[in-house]
Amino acid sequence: MCLEKRVFYRLISGLHSAITISIAAYNYKPPPPSLGQFGSQMGTWFRNTEMFAGRFGTKWSWEGPQRLRNVYFIYLLELRALLKAAPYLQNELFYTGNDVEDAETRKAVEDLLEEIRAYPNHFDESEMFTGVESHARALREEFRSHFVNISRIMDCVECDKCRLWGKVQTHGMGTALKILFSDLPHSHYKQDSSKFQLTRNEVVALLQSFGRYSSSILEVDNFREDMYPGESVMNTAADGPPRKSNKIDL
Repeated sequence: MCLEKRVFYRLISGLHSAITISIAAYNYKPPPPSLGQFGSQMGTWFRNTEMFAGRFGTKWSWEGPQRLRNVYFIYLLELRALLKAAPYLQNELFYTGNDVEDAETRKAVEDLLEEIRAYPNHFDESEMFTGVESHARALREEFRSHFVNISRIMDCVECDKCRLWGKVQTHGMGTALKILFSDLPHSHYKQDSSKFQLTRNEVVALLQSFGRYSSSILEVDNFREDMYPGESVMNTAADGPPRKSNKIDL
C-alpha cells in the first residue's frame, strides 16, 4: 500500500476510533424492560471500560493498539497543521459580535498556538504526493473524492449529534490536509502564501476537530487509570503522543 493510501486509512481508522472512545466514555444503559414506560427516565450513563478494552486491547484482535495509534496520528497531523497555519491564524479577525468574546477567543487561540510551538514537526507532509505528476494528481483527486463521499455518508446518520460531530471532524481533517499541502510543489492547493485563505467554517472545523481528538486522548488516559489503578500513565510512541524529540511514522 502506498504512503498516501496508508495515511488515508489511518485518518479514517482514527476517526472511527475516536468516535468509539467517546461512546465508551459516555455509554448509556437503558432501564430494564420490566419497568415499561415508568422506567423511561431511569437509564444511566457510565464509563464502559469493558467496551474500551474489547475495542482497543489485544484479546480479540491485534489491531486494537494500532487503532489507538491512529487517533494520536490524526492529533499530531492536526497539530502540525495548526503550527503551519499559526501566522495566518494570528492575523485572523475572530468576530463573534461581542467585543469581550472576540478578545477572549483571540487570547485562547494565541495561548493554544504558543503551546503548539513547543513541539517540533511530527508530521512531514513533503513525503506525500511526490513522483510522477500525473500519478500525484490522481492520488490528490482520489483523496478529495473520498472525503466528499465520507461527508455525504455522514448525512445518512440518524443521530443529529453524531452526524454533526462526524461532519465537523471530517471537515477538520480536510482543512488540516489543505493547510499541509498548500505549498507542496505538486499540490492542487499550491498558491502564494500571501493569498492563502481559510473560510470561517474551515477554521472552526479545524479547532473543534482538534479539541475532539484532544478529548479522546484524555479519555484514553482516564480508561487506563480505571483499568490499571496505581500505575503511572506513560506516553510512549506505542501508547500515546511521541516525546518532543520524536517524529511520527507514516
